[in-house]
Amino acid sequence: MPAVPALFVLLGLIKLGLVSNHEIIAVFRPHDEYWNILAAKSWVWARPYDQWTLIQLPVYALFIAVVGTTGIPLRVSIEVDYIVCSAVLISSLGRLGLPGPLRVVTFALLLFHPYTFELFDYALSEMLFTCQMVLLVGLFICVIAPKDKPDFRRNAMLFALTVALMWYCRKESVLIAGLLGLIACVIFVGWLLKRINRADSVRFGLALVVGPVASVITIGLLISTANGIRYGLWHTNELVAPSYVRALSKLEAIRPENPIRFIPVTRDARQKAYAVSPAFHELAPFLDGEGENWAARYTRETMGLKGEIAAGWFYWALIEAAAAAGHYKSAPEAQRFFGQIADEIDAALKDGQLPSRTVILPYVDPAFSVWLPHLPRSFLTLARHLFPYGPPFLPDRPAEVPNEVRANFDSIANRRTGGKPASYFAQGWALDTAGKALAIHVVDRNGQTVQSAFEPVARPDVGAHALGFRIDWAKNLASLDFARFKVLLEGDRFVLTNPISTISRGQVIKLSADNGAEVFFALDRLERPPIQEDIIHFIVKWYPAALAAFTAISVIYVFLIAMRGGLLLAPQIIVFGYIVALMLSRLLFFAILDASSWSALQTRYLLPIAVLMPVVAAIPLTFGHRRREKESANSI
Repeated sequence: MPAVPALFVLLGLIKLGLVSNHEIIAVFRPHDEYWNILAAKSWVWARPYDQWTLIQLPVYALFIAVVGTTGIPLRVSIEVDYIVCSAVLISSLGRLGLPGPLRVVTFALLLFHPYTFELFDYALSEMLFTCQMVLLVGLFICVIAPKDKPDFRRNAMLFALTVALMWYCRKESVLIAGLLGLIACVIFVGWLLKRINRADSVRFGLALVVGPVASVITIGLLISTANGIRYGLWHTNELVAPSYVRALSKLEAIRPENPIRFIPVTRDARQKAYAVSPAFHELAPFLDGEGENWAARYTRETMGLKGEIAAGWFYWALIEAAAAAGHYKSAPEAQRFFGQIADEIDAALKDGQLPSRTVILPYVDPAFSVWLPHLPRSFLTLARHLFPYGPPFLPDRPAEVPNEVRANFDSIANRRTGGKPASYFAQGWALDTAGKALAIHVVDRNGQTVQSAFEPVARPDVGAHALGFRIDWAKNLASLDFARFKVLLEGDRFVLTNPISTISRGQVIKLSADNGAEVFFALDRLERPPIQEDIIHFIVKWYPAALAAFTAISVIYVFLIAMRGGLLLAPQIIVFGYIVALMLSRLLFFAILDASSWSALQTRYLLPIAVLMPVVAAIPLTFGHRRREKESANSI
């Protein structure tokens, strides 16, 4: 086996070894991970219809279902998928002239990206989408720099299929549509400027635009037909069904007296809608009844807005309210109900009963003057998060989940019960001389309590009033160098130990409480996570420096090549511009959501482009390369 592929295999095996003890996290989030698990359990179309059945796109759920039949753990499967897609991408850089040693370095930087170690633990569609994004870039390079005609045709078909699978994996398909439009424009402009001839412009147009569009339409028709035959909804998911989109748009078209950022449909607007739409009025007890619904509670707790429902939750709250009102017995009935809401509110808007405003896009707040000033800051904040200099913003890891939810995750994701969690485990005791020790918590360097599993244990060997304890917490939540034990005492008192890394096992230490009383504390046992976690910690710590050094080398190389006049920009510049367009469009899209709808500073949204940072640094290292004449002659 040649050296470069052999090193790829070796690095892939190392990555698999490092995450061998990781598992998919069981969590009850019915709009996200748990939806994917339940949809996979029924192969999407084998479960009864309710308001949850078709709220997401099916590609990731089908991936889970297919993987589940193999018996391979989902956590391992997504990692293998990422390794293979990364190998395809980095191998394709050889066509642009990236030398073998630099391909190995780039592969390592892509493979060991810090965000992937933890995010791949979640059953979220963004994980598969990230793999698809990496593969998409690799296939694009293979199409514009083919080895021969069969290679061109093969990679063009794979590119078209990948585009379609990405389209129906995540809902931000508008970004893919924009990318295809950009490619079409570049091909057309290149032909007008005579940079490519007519035959090549037609070939590339068919391969990079027409083929993907046809693939998207074909797979979309298949999904819509399956939904229609099984449930009566002839669309890919509920949130793009015309009646639902019209209802949402008409609600957003009601101009509130005082627009509120993040709230496209204010409580004031809903009250006005209830008065003119008998259908929408049926939802009043659920959206604005005496009891606060979950969406209003989350909005109040996270944004401090009482009685309002933020955009990120309003979509789901509207569907759940319709279901609670009895209109989700079937998909056609639900869509007729939303259509009735849309018609009644539209009539009131047209005859002046309701103040109106223009809605350009149904999922974007029409109050542009409220959120546009925040857009630059949102864009810069998200852009900074592309560089892994800090910990990722991850979804919560719940300490407890219902047994049924855990069982579904175990069976569908093929979770291994024998896998040892990446967590610390401590055992010891505490004794308050002036009262009683109640519990033990772990706090981080800022004094914030971290999520942990505490269990009291009787310690008659120490004394009747002693509190024995067992406690464990995830390593990523608090390092031993900064974490402390917090002993909770009667009377709302507490004491803190020194950093856990400084506490000797088996020795009694004396702590001073607020009232001058003494608290004795002993740590009998401390178990560390497996050695893999220490290696991961080392990689995460030094990764930013390695990426920065690699980028600096790339910048210096481009400068030296430009000084010598040897800067060649095609097809390398096309690939570079393509990746930059992918990244900027996604950044802008989520910056708009962050400024107008909800906090998009969640690493899962940025992961598909964050992992491409090493590739962006590697491509300029090919700017001085000229393809061999033999290769050019054998190309299309």
